[in-house]
Amino acid sequence: MIVLVVCLVPTTASSQFRVAPAAKDFKPVQRSLYGFDKDYLATIGGETPLLKPGMTVDVTLLNGSTQSSALITIIKYGKEPTVLQTLTFKPVSHRPKFTTRDIRSLTIDGKLYDMVFDTKSKGWALLDRAKHDEVVSERLKSRDYELYRPDTPEELEKKQSVYTLNVKALETHCPGVAFVSYESRDFQIYSDLPAKDVEVFQDRILSSCQFLKKMYGIPEDQSVFCGKLHIFIFKSRQHFIDYAKKQCQWEDQSAEATDIGYPGGQFFVLANGEQEFDSTVGNIVWHLTSIFQFRIRSNCNNIPRWLFYGTNDFVWRMVLYDLYSQETSLKDVLPHIRNNKNLGGLVSENEYATDYQPVSGMLVELLVDRDANAFRELFVAIKEGVDFNVALQDVYGWNDEELVEAFGRKIKVPNLKP
Repeated sequence: MIVLVVCLVPTTASSQFRVAPAAKDFKPVQRSLYGFDKDYLATIGGETPLLKPGMTVDVTLLNGSTQSSALITIIKYGKEPTVLQTLTFKPVSHRPKFTTRDIRSLTIDGKLYDMVFDTKSKGWALLDRAKHDEVVSERLKSRDYELYRPDTPEELEKKQSVYTLNVKALETHCPGVAFVSYESRDFQIYSDLPAKDVEVFQDRILSSCQFLKKMYGIPEDQSVFCGKLHIFIFKSRQHFIDYAKKQCQWEDQSAEATDIGYPGGQFFVLANGEQEFDSTVGNIVWHLTSIFQFRIRSNCNNIPRWLFYGTNDFVWRMVLYDLYSQETSLKDVLPHIRNNKNLGGLVSENEYATDYQPVSGMLVELLVDRDANAFRELFVAIKEGVDFNVALQDVYGWNDEELVEAFGRKIKVPNLKP
């Protein structure tokens, strides 16, 4: 179950909410072939080729569309049996034409294969999806993590019953308060605020979800949540405290407490009291990004802290571009870095301090600027149990020192050390 509880006092909402024009367009492109893919690389050619002219396969394109029973007319194998150079299909009048570089995956004799680009041979390779999941599952299991799998109908029903109990608890802990339900594909809001305030709030959450899905290559019609993300927005802070204390076993009711996170990314509570609407939105975007990172591919949380919090900071600034200034966030810490000429172990030793949060965000922005889609592949590899340093070297061709040096060039500090 994922639940996000928010205490919000409505104020005038900012009309400037939008995704930053500087935010990279995370385009749907074929991922590249990396060294850590070798265990699930399919043999395409050879004596018993996986693909040959005259075969029909089901094709899924990068734009999400599918073409069933597509007939292969020409295939040119590469020098290695795991590589192909050309794959041509018989054109069909009522179907759009496509090339090899437009293909996301092929289903061959009932088995699913992902199409990836081999930068060394300038050809294409196929990854056996079932074998991929098997290898990743074993790798994660050896580290006490597990690969996420689709819920069974029984599991979904069980989770829904917990959601139902949380909704019913609104009546128990907040008697006489009229909560209204606002539903979307990915989340459901329950609130006693005026509809016009909730609709603005809903728009901000929706925009954040859309950006995060684009960033991580998640199809629009899929959700990372266990069912839906349930969000409770209270008009009264006292009602929030009553609910959080009795239903969520929340112990800290101090006026200073604004955020409560539960381990595993499954259950988040946000308490805002008298904060402005835009501050509440900022905190929601922060927690949504955390949930996405927890829910992608596996429950592996072996994510470098600078990468985890830096991704939160990056998304925060991209989605709330007009509300938060990177320059203001960095004005205190950048002089310190320029004076010491190092990042204090932020990357190399996984040392993390909250005042280095915007620096972490800039590091993530550096990776995104270099290759937005490679950033997605880096993160997924880490969630599949690949060591960060191995993944960074395979995906970007950098070690941690080279990453920091590139960051130093960005902030005009030559020879910056980790």
